[in-house]
Amino acid sequence: MAALFRPLLGRVQRAVDRKFNRARYDADRAVAAFAAGLQEGADLDSVSLQRTTAVCAALEPAHASVWVGPR
Repeated sequence: MAALFRPLLGRVQRAVDRKFNRARYDADRAVAAFAAGLQEGADLDSVSLQRTTAVCAALEPAHASVWVGPR
């Protein structure tokens, strides 16, 4: 039974990978880079920039913004 569905599973997996751009996305690497950036400095502007950069690199959204409440 599994041998019959193996080709279908491969096609579905490739379609999902193309849709979500998994070839470029590595969650562990993105989290490690963000954590390393937090250790360097913790001012709000640099953290916001690092977070936006990490999200854009991982998910490639059409646009990204960070809302910061009153300080």
